[in-house]
Amino acid sequence: MSEPGEIVLTGTWLSNYTYPSSSQGGTYSSQDQVIVSQDADKVTVRSVPDSPNEITMTLSLTGTILTGTWAERTDPDGPYEGYRYWGVVQFLASPDGRVLTGRWLGHSRNGDVINDGVWELVRATGG
Repeated sequence: MSEPGEIVLTGTWLSNYTYPSSSQGGTYSSQDQVIVSQDADKVTVRSVPDSPNEITMTLSLTGTILTGTWAERTDPDGPYEGYRYWGVVQFLASPDGRVLTGRWLGHSRNGDVINDGVWELVRATGG
């Protein structure tokens, strides 16, 4: 049972993040459905089954701020050929807990640059 005013995040969400691409030139975005599970202040994010991109996050919730790590194994049939990326992420939850807006930080494919971008999760079901 949640306390009054506590944000409940468990459910299905739409993940959308932007990323720079030196190999393709420009900034792109990636959208995936993810499942968010919450146990008190511990939050996990996982791609839905059979998603071509495998996204995972381990987050801690303090008030309306989520902080943690992310990892992604890209689509093996996509331009990044199943490459694994990882880094840190921080989100700010909207007052109703239906939108998480944040930024990610992580390494480039060849490991010579630290990139960053916007990451947003929008609730699709649950809560």
